[in-house]
Amino acid sequence: MKAMKLERCIMPAARLRLKKMAKEAKGKTLDIGYAEMPNEFLSGDVVGFDIQSIPKPRNYSSIFAGNIDNINKFFKDETFDTILAGEVIEHLERPLDFLRSCNRLLKENGKLVLSTPNPYYPPEIIFNWLMEKKHLYCKDHLFLIPPRWMARILSYTGFKLKKMLSGGILLSTKIVIPCPWQICHQIIYVAIKQKSINEIKVYT
Repeated sequence: MKAMKLERCIMPAARLRLKKMAKEAKGKTLDIGYAEMPNEFLSGDVVGFDIQSIPKPRNYSSIFAGNIDNINKFFKDETFDTILAGEVIEHLERPLDFLRSCNRLLKENGKLVLSTPNPYYPPEIIFNWLMEKKHLYCKDHLFLIPPRWMARILSYTGFKLKKMLSGGILLSTKIVIPCPWQICHQIIYVAIKQKSINEIKVYT
C-alpha cells in the first residue's frame, strides 16, 4: 500500500489527480492508502485507511491503520458512499480480493474511484521496448493494468465502469499538461457498484 516515492517530487501531477478524485467523492468517503499524501481537496465525512499510522489530517473525520487484506474487519458492510484508492491497486498481490472488499464496504450504487499508472503512457511503452529498469519501474509495483482489462475485473467484482479521467502528461517534475486519458501517466477510473458481492458468480 505504499505510495510511489516519485510522487513526492511530482507535486503538480499528484495534486491534479487528488483534485479530480476528490471531485468524484460524495457522502461518507473512505480514502484507502492516504498516508503518503492526504487529499486536501476532500471535505465532509472522510475516513482514512492505510498500513502506515500518521497524525489525523485536519479534513479527515477519522483514520485507521491496518493491513488492506483485513480491511473488512475494520468496517461493516455497506458503510461508505464512496471509496477512493489512489495508486494502490498496482501494489497488491490480490487485486480482485481488494475490489471485492471495496464492493462489500460500499452501499448500493456506491462509487469506487481508483487511479493507477497507464501501461500506454508513451515513456512507459518506450521503456518496455528497451527493457529499461531505472525509470517508471517502481520496486513496489507488481503490475500495470490495461484499461479494457480494468473494465473487465471491475465488472467481474460487481462494478460498472462509468468513465476514465486523465492524470495528465509530465513534462518535468514541476510541470504537468492536460491530455487524453489514452496517453496520460495515471488513469483515474470511476465505477459504480452494480451488484453485491453475494450476487456475483465466481469462476474457479
